[in-house]
Amino acid sequence: MGRTKFFVTGVALPLQILAAGISMAQETGAKVDFRNVAAPVKSVLEELSKAADTSLSAAPDVASDIIVLNLKGTPLNEALTKIADTLHAEWRKEGAGYVLYRGTNREKADEQAELVAKIQLIRNQIADLSNQQTKAGEFDAKAAQKMVDEQSKMFSEATNGGVVSLKGNFDDLTKSSPSARAIVSLLRNMSDAQIASLITRTRVVFATNPTRMQSPLPGGASQIANRFLNEQTTLSNATKPQAGGNNRRVVINGLGGDPRGDGDPKLGIGHIMLIAQSRFGRSNVNLDLVVSDPNGKVLVSGSYFLSTSLLKKPGSNSTPPIANEKPIELSPLSKELADIAVDAPAGGSMGAVKIVRGISISSSDSSGSFEVISAGGNSKTPKMSDELRERVLNPNKYDPLSFAPSEALLATSDQSSKNLVAYLSDDDFKTMTAAVKGGKVVPSKFIEALLRADSSVVSIKDDWIQISPREPAAARRERTNREALGTALRLLDKDQYLSLEQLSKYAIAQKSQPQMDDLGVKYFHLIDTPFAESFLDDLSFGSGWQMLQLYATFSRTQRDEIAQSGRLPFAKFDARQMAVLNDIVYNSPDGPQRDSQARDVVFRFGGGDSPLDERTIMLPYGVPRDGYLESTNKVADGVQAKHSDSAGSKFMTADSLAFIRISREDANLAGLGLAGESQPDQFRIAKEHRLSFKFMFAPQIAMNRQLTDPIPSNAPFANYDKLPYDFRKQVDEKLEAMRKGFAPGSGGAVPPMP
Repeated sequence: MGRTKFFVTGVALPLQILAAGISMAQETGAKVDFRNVAAPVKSVLEELSKAADTSLSAAPDVASDIIVLNLKGTPLNEALTKIADTLHAEWRKEGAGYVLYRGTNREKADEQAELVAKIQLIRNQIADLSNQQTKAGEFDAKAAQKMVDEQSKMFSEATNGGVVSLKGNFDDLTKSSPSARAIVSLLRNMSDAQIASLITRTRVVFATNPTRMQSPLPGGASQIANRFLNEQTTLSNATKPQAGGNNRRVVINGLGGDPRGDGDPKLGIGHIMLIAQSRFGRSNVNLDLVVSDPNGKVLVSGSYFLSTSLLKKPGSNSTPPIANEKPIELSPLSKELADIAVDAPAGGSMGAVKIVRGISISSSDSSGSFEVISAGGNSKTPKMSDELRERVLNPNKYDPLSFAPSEALLATSDQSSKNLVAYLSDDDFKTMTAAVKGGKVVPSKFIEALLRADSSVVSIKDDWIQISPREPAAARRERTNREALGTALRLLDKDQYLSLEQLSKYAIAQKSQPQMDDLGVKYFHLIDTPFAESFLDDLSFGSGWQMLQLYATFSRTQRDEIAQSGRLPFAKFDARQMAVLNDIVYNSPDGPQRDSQARDVVFRFGGGDSPLDERTIMLPYGVPRDGYLESTNKVADGVQAKHSDSAGSKFMTADSLAFIRISREDANLAGLGLAGESQPDQFRIAKEHRLSFKFMFAPQIAMNRQLTDPIPSNAPFANYDKLPYDFRKQVDEKLEAMRKGFAPGSGGAVPPMP
């Protein structure tokens, strides 16, 4: 597969670069044999310099890129040209040697190329959806009745033990919903610049009469909104109970219920907002459409998801077999790592998070409420050999991509008798490892797997195999910092926890927020799965990650001021801190609220908020410099808990322990997935410092956030009955209150998992 090259027009190559190319060809014609597993460009070039007897180095903008080389008696000048080409970089003559660099123009070219491709991808989706909706015809009472009947049928089947697939009929129904029809119509009228903002910004709000923090809606928005309101009314009417028929009706608008609000349709449409926000990783954007009356009350709202991934559907790409090719055999360490790090079942070492947040339980004879901070998700840390553990703890020395991905690439190069230069993304860890995990895949089938995944650009031509990320700019942004990861892993392994200070240092060292399947998160799971589930996975949502980064930037002077007065004015924030704060305010799932409503971060999947509560309207000019931060530190009793037969631990409150016990008692709680979990059996007392932050932007506008800093005691781990009596008494009291709260007729209800 060839690669499209993108050039920045109007930029002339400096004379020193042209001269470097000429002199390099003259000076580097010697042939070289060289082979390396995946490692940063900086260290690879240092080793290649020794083999080639030529000074080669990497500029900072390429130094941390990860590459694999296999050169077989190759002219050095040819190899250097291929390296630069694959990395989207250039060589520059400096002194007696050469420096590999990318430069701002190349960086921008990569970013622009990805943006153009994604704009076209979204355009294609919009066109396909629009054509489907046009073919479906007008959304009248007949169409609405058909949709309701099909939705009710699907959920009836699911209630009776069937399965509702998010593909097929369900997907088709969602595409034809009134909200999807309206959102697609708005997108179809957007300019390329407006479409681009869906990709380049974490959250963007399009509105009629936009504020400075919003963007204008495209033309025709009012007509589209009126049609949306009429179609949704038609759909909602179809859900009303039928005389003499089945009174159990179901309506889905996106993934919610009846999206009509309490606005007055007689007043007409006053405000329209389309809120676009990245959700569930990097490859999707969620679009919320909110239509309100002139008083700011919602008339109707709805949602739709769009994919922004450049990945294509698996095709029939095939690679000619290599003569006498043999299955790729992994080394024992790579095989061991593949077995525990790829395709683990949900709830396992790489499984889903099972954390219950914000459950309030009360009963008639119990005062107050109990908040379950964290329960469940007690998966065991996978066991591994001492040798593998040592390498996992040192990703700066033994890059994660140096295992199965490197071995597969080098075997392919060897068996095909071709030179290799591979520029890898962190996503290649899972893709390439999964492709060869079974030990029965030959090189040609390995290449086919890469082509099907389509996350890499593969070029096999003449004597060369070249591999690079399809999205190189994204690969660089999302690269886990190996030095910071190694430092955090070794501290976690030694102390069995990370302090808030340590975790914030890790966060500030990363270029982007981790997602559930990121390489760094995988490695934390390998060393301490309970820790990863309790902390890191949780930080993948909400604004916890940004709060860690903000906390990391506070100077000693600023922290002392907060500790002494409980307050820090925004006027004392530096530019970096204001940038992080703006990111939290305008890009997190839940932003500032009216002070009477301000609370810890919650998740809102879908529209429905009044425009009056929209953060870009409440704070239309950005974060005001005359605001301030208030902070308090409350200390709660807790424990550090672990499995006696597994590495890793987690911090738990009395609420958490009580909830685990009741989950074993109450069959109604089985759906939370806690009863069957392997639970910790070793404990030591700990103190959990809860740092509460209240950002005051205006007298009635605030935002609450929280960070925790659990500190264990120096006591040895012991059985539960060895814990202090007072703490065990707390657990028993909370357990009894929970029993009463969950008892039939008590009114205590278990909310769905977040």
